[in-house]
Amino acid sequence: MSVNEVQLNAYAKINLGLRIHEKRDDGYHNIETVFKIISLHDRVAIRLNDRGGARLTCGLAGVPTDESNIMMKAVRSLEKKSGRPIHTDIHLEKHIPMGAGLGGGSSDAAAVLVALSRLLGLSLTDEELMHLGASLGSDVPFFVGFYLGHGATAKGQGRGEVLSYFRWPLTEHVVVVYPNVHVSTPWAYQNFRTAMPSTVDTENERFNLTKRIESAILSAPLEKGLFFDNDFEYLVFREYPWIRTAQGVLVDLGAKVARMSGSGSTLYGLFDTVPEFETLRERLGDAAIFRCRFIDSVK
Repeated sequence: MSVNEVQLNAYAKINLGLRIHEKRDDGYHNIETVFKIISLHDRVAIRLNDRGGARLTCGLAGVPTDESNIMMKAVRSLEKKSGRPIHTDIHLEKHIPMGAGLGGGSSDAAAVLVALSRLLGLSLTDEELMHLGASLGSDVPFFVGFYLGHGATAKGQGRGEVLSYFRWPLTEHVVVVYPNVHVSTPWAYQNFRTAMPSTVDTENERFNLTKRIESAILSAPLEKGLFFDNDFEYLVFREYPWIRTAQGVLVDLGAKVARMSGSGSTLYGLFDTVPEFETLRERLGDAAIFRCRFIDSVK
């Protein structure tokens, strides 16, 4: 492979807990979460070209390849930052389900930002690249930091872009279940409170999720499930009861933790011993199922 091209994995993430706090003046909500990289990934190939222009291709139907794609937006943000046109061909091999709460598009965009910056020798600082990522989406800075070597686990605050990376080398197997349901993130933020029990206080006196995560790092494995609450689950489970049922299936099969990632609709289960794929398929029907592991560094 020449110095003008690179191929890399663009990994998915799961949220180990997600708390939603007050709505901000800019329309976003303040949140607390812990992002963690898993082995499920897209494949991104980037090559500088001589003919001019930027082009994105993808073999999977339904993936936009025009300027609406966040990867093309990443290219344009680098052009604006560097003050120069970028001539590149990008090919996306898509495996992470779209609109699933796994950060696939954000990861793809972060991979483009970091890889093109290096290929072009733009000498952008980590802070500059993460700022560009934040302009594209709330999850993008986490992935930028991962590809820059900051780590595979981070506490996310603000709208998710205020990050504190730390090591948490979990060894559990990860089973990801995508029920082929797209949950709109804006819809979820607009409506999550309508489904939350009145006993749950989203504004005041909430136990700080990130402090609980810090404490739990030293706890026994079976205690991990006590703090992975996701505030979106009340709404998504109400609207899509099968997702709640699937969560129960994961628990029945031995998951120590079974939760929804992001705004859904993907569920993940953490297992000491991963169930046989045939058993998962029999119990979960037509859902897309991925058996994964946690990733600690860029491969």
